[in-house]
Amino acid sequence: MRFFSVLIVWLSVTAMAIGQDDSLPESVTTPYLAYEAAVEAGDEPAAAEAAEQAWRAALEASVDPAVLTILAENAGFASFRTADFETAEDAFLNAVEMNQQSAGDPLLRARSLRYVSDVQLRQGKSRQSFISAEAALEILEPLTPSEAVHMEIALSNAFMSSSRWARGQYRSAGRHGERAVRAARSAGIVQAPVFGVAAFQAGAYYSDDDQPMEAAYWFAVANSLLSQAGTGRDLLAATRAWGSMEREELDSEDRIALLDRLRADNVYQPGYEEALQEAFSERGEGWVDAVARDRRAPQYPTDAARVGAEGFALMRFDVNADGRTENVEVVYSIPYREFGEAGERAVREWRYQPATRDGVPVARPGIVTNLQFEMAD
Repeated sequence: MRFFSVLIVWLSVTAMAIGQDDSLPESVTTPYLAYEAAVEAGDEPAAAEAAEQAWRAALEASVDPAVLTILAENAGFASFRTADFETAEDAFLNAVEMNQQSAGDPLLRARSLRYVSDVQLRQGKSRQSFISAEAALEILEPLTPSEAVHMEIALSNAFMSSSRWARGQYRSAGRHGERAVRAARSAGIVQAPVFGVAAFQAGAYYSDDDQPMEAAYWFAVANSLLSQAGTGRDLLAATRAWGSMEREELDSEDRIALLDRLRADNVYQPGYEEALQEAFSERGEGWVDAVARDRRAPQYPTDAARVGAEGFALMRFDVNADGRTENVEVVYSIPYREFGEAGERAVREWRYQPATRDGVPVARPGIVTNLQFEMAD
């Protein structure tokens, strides 16, 4: 998490400068020195309390906007670290305002807005989160390109993606997710869970847009990033299952092209390449895959329909030699588990023309399908 370590260093240096500023009132410097001591001791709750006291005292004393910017940012970050997101939001918003008043560094102003977006999303304020991240992008886009600028563009797009996803606007989420990963690559930093989520959302967008090559590519990228992060097991399982479904749509030439593209980008684990090659191997001559005969749509969950909620359920199941579904599993359901429950009930009743090998019916394991729940116009 390189961008966080850079921020921590900046805060520590700033704390020393403010603690030694004789022009500031004691009501500011005393809690700020306590903040500095708490940071050194690794006491995050004490650091958050002291940083907030120093910031609010500076507000009351109407100190210089440039100093207030620093105090507000420190208070925001310290509150963020202790999950006091309401205080963090207030502090970062004040940092944005003070930075603008003092004609401060626009990159720092954009970063504060990105933090506002983050804490708003954590509070369930998805619409406000998108607006804040969008405002950060408006500041960033005219700036001279640099690693730091690309990283902030990447993170702002990532929060825009997640805020859209939280509101069920999956296509828009996917477009911002793709931009987030591309900008992170320009910054030379992609190994963070947030970009694995962004790549997953890009894959979902391309799947919905019926572009299996692009969908398979982005799910492969998501698999790499989420695997490296070691977090988000449910999302990782969905990534692998959904990616498998998209690869089933590719012919041999497209599969080779996908592998070439993944090798060129060098963003996935070598072990996954072996899995891809194995998955791409032909089932052999004489193989005919299972074909659906009766796939009735799932019943729309009543509560979701009542509030106009839309979503999807990613399902995995086997088809036995009699054409019946078995081992039905909900891999991923969003935004409500009821979509997955409805999907499971429907899939259990589906019937298939069974797969055959040399004309003999055989079991077909590991079928994956994505069920969309959309309200009629």
